Formats: sequence, C-alpha cells, structure tokens
Amino acid sequence: MIKEKSATIKSRAVFSKDEKHRYLLERIWNDKKKKATVIMLNPSFADELKTDQTICKVMNFLIEKDFGTLRVVNLYAFISSEPSHPKKNHDVVGELNNQYILDAINDTDVIIIAWGVEKKEYIKRIAEVKEILSKSGKKIKTFIVNDRVGGHPSRGNISDMIDYSLE
Repeated sequence: MIKEKSATIKSRAVFSKDEKHRYLLERIWNDKKKKATVIMLNPSFADELKTDQTICKVMNFLIEKDFGTLRVVNLYAFISSEPSHPKKNHDVVGELNNQYILDAINDTDVIIIAWGVEKKEYIKRIAEVKEILSKSGKKIKTFIVNDRVGGHPSRGNISDMIDYSLE
C-alpha cells in the first residue's frame, strides 16, 4: 500500500524594473498558518522559481515550527552572491526597500532577524531598519545557527530561534 501526498507552494518575488534589486521573496504553503518575515543581509539568486540553500534551510525550519508563510526582505536589496557592502554600489539599499520591509512586517506574526554578524560597515543601515522595526509592535526573534545566537542561516544548521532585542 502507498500513501501519496501533494502540496502547492505559492511563490512570488518582487524586483526593481532593472532586476538588480529584489525587494521581497515570498513562499506560501499554508495560508491558514502563521507568517514569518525574515530579514537577511542581501538577496542571492533565489526568485519566484529558484531557491538557494539559505531559503531552503529557512523554509524547512519554518515548516517544522508550524508556519505557513515565509517572507524574506533584506537590509540591502541589491542582488549579489557576495554580502553587499555600501561602498561597492551607490544604490545597494534599493529605492523601495524600506517600503517593502514595512509592508512585510505589518502583515506577519513574527519578525526574524537573520542578517548575521553586525559588522561596522552595516551599522548605519541596521540602525535604520531597527527604527522601522521598533514601531511594529511585533515579536522579534533571531535564529540560533550552529549554537550561535544571531547567526546567518547560510552558515550552518538552524536549531531554534530566540527573542531579539533592538537595543
């Protein structure tokens, strides 16, 4: 005897007109369950069809934790497989990025900080995003990756998430 299962995942990606910036990546597998908005550093190649290793790890973790929606926004919307650096591109943030961050966090159950180590070159941008988050009134968490609080999901296995302080 066999047991067959099937599922549909609704996938959406929002890009700048020139497709150099990705403002939002969304995967919905159960719209009746909780929504998570994950804020990472910058987008890689994942889009409405392709999934990179980081998105796969985060989505699998959220499925295990009984979520039904993943929304990914980033500190920097510029698409690169290397971490974005403000000095490398004058428009690394993306002109609509803050609006997409705001929209995503306003329609979510939990915000998860996953931008990794807060390096000095990112401090100004992190402060800007923390200001947006401080007005949300939402639960804010961060991942534990390889027993490290606040680790980036691409750096290992996500074991859990804990409360994140904006201080």
